[in-house]
Amino acid sequence: MGKRRERKATNPRERVLLTGPSPRGIALSLFACAIGFAVSLYLTDKHLDIVTGRYAESSLCSISATLDCDSVSASDHAEWFGLPVAGFGALFYLLLAVLQVLALADRTRLLLATLLGLAFSALGTAISLILLAIMVFSLRQLCLFCLLMDLCTLGLTLGYLLAGRGQLKEAGGLPTLWYLLRRQRESHASSLLILLTVGGLALFVLQRVVTKQTDELAPPAAEAAAKYQREPLSEVRPDPDHLLVGSPEAPLQLVEFTDFECPACARASSYLDLYRRRYGQDLAIYFYNYPLDAACNPEVPRRMHPNACLAAKIALCLRHIQPGASYGYTHETFAAQRKLDPGTLRRLAVNAGASEADLEHCLGDPAVQGWLDHDLAQAQRLRIEATPTMFLNGRPFKFWPSPRDAEAVFEHVLQGATRP
Repeated sequence: MGKRRERKATNPRERVLLTGPSPRGIALSLFACAIGFAVSLYLTDKHLDIVTGRYAESSLCSISATLDCDSVSASDHAEWFGLPVAGFGALFYLLLAVLQVLALADRTRLLLATLLGLAFSALGTAISLILLAIMVFSLRQLCLFCLLMDLCTLGLTLGYLLAGRGQLKEAGGLPTLWYLLRRQRESHASSLLILLTVGGLALFVLQRVVTKQTDELAPPAAEAAAKYQREPLSEVRPDPDHLLVGSPEAPLQLVEFTDFECPACARASSYLDLYRRRYGQDLAIYFYNYPLDAACNPEVPRRMHPNACLAAKIALCLRHIQPGASYGYTHETFAAQRKLDPGTLRRLAVNAGASEADLEHCLGDPAVQGWLDHDLAQAQRLRIEATPTMFLNGRPFKFWPSPRDAEAVFEHVLQGATRP
């Protein structure tokens, strides 16, 4: 048998069918799709960790209060129709990759692959710009991995634009492109069927995974509210001097005992910031220091967190030197937790609004240890042994790692207007 001869276009107009990205260009497109797909899956997994309460470690791109993928993933804008936005991103890159593979398998599909790829990527770029605007103007936080996905999408769009421009030039106008699309409708119909099948299956798998994890790992919201209501009332008396954000008259009064070098406390800080943005003046957060280090806490038998005592004293000094700076210092200190040292702590305090002279004078004042002892006495009275420990309107609040459960409890309290 003779060798199968590769089809050649004899009609000048049919040459457009074989005009498009080179194999090298397609390979680059597949590489961009692979990066976008991998990042999308990572962010999808992190989002599910957050909503199901499995969140145990900050993501790789949560490096500061502003550059915080986890806070973005925990926001209202991280889901569409009950599914993670990042999951739709994975579906987007998967479909574009399938288009490229179809074009490699049969170059007569290059025209369809280019036009559909241009349409998909242009839509993806528009959505990326909308999500970027939400991060900048609404959340005021950025997700670096989301920006990496945006770059991949923009690169794909530019690549398809260049390929489409070449095909349009070869065809001499849109009427010829339309004629060729109709002439190859059987081949294009099979390509569309493949895309619809792959997309439908991928969406089905995403929905099943999300449903299974949220149903199995996260208790029903009503159950969280019931568990909270069964918690015993404690003698928690929020001190207005310890008010971090919110109003003393807020219906939601949350008291937190925390340690600046406690990893779980850093995660809690991100969650509380999320709840602060959602509930605004309905939520008041009171901040009490409980450093887990024997240098300043007699209840701790050994040295554990070498910078926790200084971090707590600086927070107490800021409360008296520059009261409005306390929240910024607290949030930034937790964000920089992995690289804390005395110099970094002092720099964060100055960045928050304190002068170096006032800060050093306060740290040298014996009164600062008395302020810390007051926090420790409150913790001892409430028999606190671990951080973070929280109370909401007098009852232990253990639902902070799950936004769904936390919001169920908040709404339950708001409906009853329960105050401590």
